[in-house]
Amino acid sequence: MRQVSSFVKLGILAVVSMVLGMTACTKDSTTTHEAVDASKTEIPAEPGDADSYRAENVYFAFDQSTIMENAFANLDHVGAHLQKNAAEKVELQGHADERGGEEYNLALGARRAEAVKSYLVKLGVEDSRIKTVSFGKLRPADERHNPEGWAKNRRVEFMMSR
Repeated sequence: MRQVSSFVKLGILAVVSMVLGMTACTKDSTTTHEAVDASKTEIPAEPGDADSYRAENVYFAFDQSTIMENAFANLDHVGAHLQKNAAEKVELQGHADERGGEEYNLALGARRAEAVKSYLVKLGVEDSRIKTVSFGKLRPADERHNPEGWAKNRRVEFMMSR
């Protein structure tokens, strides 16, 4: 009985170690200093016509899909543009940084794109005009393996079309 007890303890320890190891791949004690400074992002003064309009990316905190406060002015601008240009559609492309597994980051990118879509729908943009897709960590905007590069990769990009 004593040997079985040791094997059970060893098995439990192995499972706990695996879970903690997987958690370490997806969580980090990253601080907010990694966030992209939205004050450096230029937002056009007025919603433009569909041919010249380019929406600014929306950036996210590490392992989060909650829209940060500094992104709402940009999203309001995008919503106004889409309402002014009723024939235009948008594809929201969700991205993640390189940390974490491929499947996890694909799901995280999808949650980010869906969060932006939900906000635009609340602004009055028709759901049918918004498509979401996730690239996870597969299309980095910045190839650096550091906090600044990671911050630029945690984003949703806007692809406008008619």
